[in-house]
Amino acid sequence: QYTVKNQRTYGISKVKVLSVKSSFTDDEMNLVISNHFPKLFSSGNYRSNMTLGQFKIEAKGQFNVSLYDVTAKWTIKGKLQKIDGEDYMVINTFDVLPEARDMKIAATGIFPSEELSNYSHLLIYSNAHEYFLQTNLQTTSSISTGKYSIVR
Repeated sequence: QYTVKNQRTYGISKVKVLSVKSSFTDDEMNLVISNHFPKLFSSGNYRSNMTLGQFKIEAKGQFNVSLYDVTAKWTIKGKLQKIDGEDYMVINTFDVLPEARDMKIAATGIFPSEELSNYSHLLIYSNAHEYFLQTNLQTTSSISTGKYSIVR
């Protein structure tokens, strides 16, 4: 489990939309959007409680992640709801499935020892793609539980 605070992400304005597929009825909407970001950079503070084998690791610190040549598929689903007599299209799920050609990760405070922290950076960096896929699965789950309203 991990918590992220004060996260800032840069590079979103450079998005290039590759395709949009939509399906609308009177009560529902489905959008599938494919896009490309040349580079995304994100930084912030984290707190983590995780288990690595038999070891429990509680860490907190700062992180930054650079992603290069990112393609993403957004799947957005919504249903019509009446709120205070007005019709709103409420987004029920917003799933994000990104893929990055390359990524760089750095984090402080993973271990109290500088030597172990340096080793963990090497381990995370050499397995960045697998780490990214695992993190993405958790991100997709958390985004899907949110509710967003769009005026019809």
